[in-house]
Amino acid sequence: MIPLLAMQEDFREELAKDWYGQTVLHPLGLGATMLLGTLMLLVPRRFALVPMMTMACFVAPAQRVVIFGLDFNLLRVMTMFGWLRLILRQEYKGFKWKPTDAVVILWLIVGTLAYTIQTNGAGITERMGWIMDAGGIYFLSRMLIRNWNDIRCTILGFAALAIPCAAVFMIELATGRNMFSVFGGVPRVTSIRQGKLRAQGAFAHPILAGCFWASVLPMMIGLAIERARDRVLLIAGILASMVVIYACRSSTPVLALLSAGLGASCFYIRRWLGGVLIAFAIVLTIMHFGMRGPVWSLLAKTDVIAGSTGYHRYALFDAFVNRAGEWWMFGTPSTAHWGWGLHDVTNHYVFVAIKGGLLTLILFLTIIVMSFRTVGRMVKKCDRTKQHLVLAWSIGVAFFVHIMCFWSVSYFGQMILPWYITLGLIASLGAVPQPARRRLARRRRRPRPQPSSEAAINGHPREATA
Repeated sequence: MIPLLAMQEDFREELAKDWYGQTVLHPLGLGATMLLGTLMLLVPRRFALVPMMTMACFVAPAQRVVIFGLDFNLLRVMTMFGWLRLILRQEYKGFKWKPTDAVVILWLIVGTLAYTIQTNGAGITERMGWIMDAGGIYFLSRMLIRNWNDIRCTILGFAALAIPCAAVFMIELATGRNMFSVFGGVPRVTSIRQGKLRAQGAFAHPILAGCFWASVLPMMIGLAIERARDRVLLIAGILASMVVIYACRSSTPVLALLSAGLGASCFYIRRWLGGVLIAFAIVLTIMHFGMRGPVWSLLAKTDVIAGSTGYHRYALFDAFVNRAGEWWMFGTPSTAHWGWGLHDVTNHYVFVAIKGGLLTLILFLTIIVMSFRTVGRMVKKCDRTKQHLVLAWSIGVAFFVHIMCFWSVSYFGQMILPWYITLGLIASLGAVPQPARRRLARRRRRPRPQPSSEAAINGHPREATA
């Protein structure tokens, strides 16, 4: 029986103690790297991200190669394969720069400088790895995903991977043993909470496994509604994702599903959504001043599964607000002194702030706002033609699921992959051309020049047109 508190920070420390700083490469991990890396170089561009997604789903996070003190987990190695592909095939050509890209780069620079100052230079190596994860995956997605067909193929890749992933999760629930423990980084015996097994497969934590599939589920549903030809595979992927969410036995993925349902239901009020959000913000403000506690005390009531830690999440955010003087400039090295168990940072917004300070957090929130605006503009464009409308909305719902998950978990391990892919996919939406039907309609509305009567009589219509 493990403690009720699902200690993400304890897991990070254990992983760092047992695996970081040394090469850990199982023969299966090496073989998977060579095979998937080769596939990433050879497959058509629209499927180029699928080998990286496969690595995230089926190889545990302890697998890594350390060169001169630089730590390359296998997800980073796959990122390097992806960038090698971009260079060899010159697929970086045609990349359209968007404002979100500039803010992402600024966020990476400010976050790196702040953390380096906070750690007196000792954290520069860690921040370089962070830049490779965040910037590498984001811009790789930006350059590989260029049109609606690329978006469809990426979603289909997730759906295809969900099926075998669900199978191994059910095997783990049936046996109580994790077959991916041979790679390291995950326990051999499945953890138990309140008498229930919490399967995690190759993922760094059961919560992250559930959030991974909850965050891609809306896009599968949106594509299944829009595209009948791939509906069988997508429905299978949707059901498989639900199986994984059930098997991880955690509140956060369940709440992520509820968030997805809320986002999907807003589709029918999309034209009035701005006013609804303003009204919601007013209600929260009134509640904040009318409740006995702050409005974020509602986090304490988010327990869905027995043994969940909603109160811990409330206590963490409350301490975060009350101790802003400690972290606002460059972050803070530890939150352990904020209260019992608060070294476990189960809030991604708090995690970003304590690593880089207030400016880093502001830039992170700016990226989120700009991404939502990009989705909104694309939904309006698609609403005029009714092409890709449901798919565009479902991408926005998937992004909303990530935003809600941030309140209950800080992302690490494989969970960063769907986050940065979704972020890059949304930025690419802003560069996608208008649907063809609208372009044709505009051409039809454009009046054709008519020849003058004098030119027509003389038999020179071209001169009249000129």
